[in-house]
Amino acid sequence: DRARVQRRQLRGRGLPEGEVGLVAGGDFGLHALLVRIRDGDDLDLGAWLCWSVAEDGEAAKRAADAAFTRVAELDRIMSDYKKDSELMLLCKQFEREVAQPVKVSNELFYVLRKAQELSERCDGAFDVTVGPLVQLWRIARRTQELPDAKELAAARAKVGYQKVKLDAAKKTVQLLTPGMRLDLGGIAKGYAADEALKLLRDQFGISQALVAASGDISEDEV
Repeated sequence: DRARVQRRQLRGRGLPEGEVGLVAGGDFGLHALLVRIRDGDDLDLGAWLCWSVAEDGEAAKRAADAAFTRVAELDRIMSDYKKDSELMLLCKQFEREVAQPVKVSNELFYVLRKAQELSERCDGAFDVTVGPLVQLWRIARRTQELPDAKELAAARAKVGYQKVKLDAAKKTVQLLTPGMRLDLGGIAKGYAADEALKLLRDQFGISQALVAASGDISEDEV
């Protein structure tokens, strides 16, 4: 997949996994620091790069480490691969029945609200409730066998952004059909990249930075 291709490309440039390297310098003591972290079992958001301009290499390294710590935090909240992520624990509450609304973290609620707003604007062309269908096609990719019509129909019955009830005042989420599964792959990565840039800017005063999240680019320049 795209993340694997990126990892091979980066390895070909001589930057080992987890390594931090100075790749450019300037006449004013500014350094561009390229950072790559392993995605493997620890991070499900893909292969990540961070390029930032700081006063020195050590400052850039500290900033990048903090940014990737933030990305890892969000991965633990929003991953649909980790069974113990906040997102998957939320879905589990509604696995067999329509349970009472569940209070979620500010980060998860924010992303779900933005996803719902986008779904309303595009009449469901973007929809984070596609998880049941995504699961079927992941199995199909592994087994090289297409899902049958009954499986597809059952999965489709659990899909629909209108089936997610959000309460902004209480920061709660309720899934209105048992067995729904949310997949934030189309929005969480961008949010995490923006959060990494925000941290670099607000906590470290870095005004020029770029985050490449497995092919998705987010940049900041003040």
